[in-house]
Amino acid sequence: RSEEHPREFNLSQCIEAVSNHLKSRFDKAQVTLRLEINGKNPQMRLHGDPTRFSQVMTIIIKNALDAMISAGVSSKSRPVSLLVE
Repeated sequence: RSEEHPREFNLSQCIEAVSNHLKSRFDKAQVTLRLEINGKNPQMRLHGDPTRFSQVMTIIIKNALDAMISAGVSSKSRPVSLLVE
């Protein structure tokens, strides 16, 4: 198991990086990934391991894509949305 490195990090930036990393996968599957960051607190900060958090978010978003593909849902019928409040 890798070592954890807890620190303060920007939640929005971390999630944006994950969604940008997965964009090509969504494009290939012709599914839209929509990321919406609530304007009330775009600088929301968390204390934890940003690498681990990114890994967890990557798994969650990939699972959402896999579910869309398995269900045969096209991008026109329902995009995958991620709302950060």
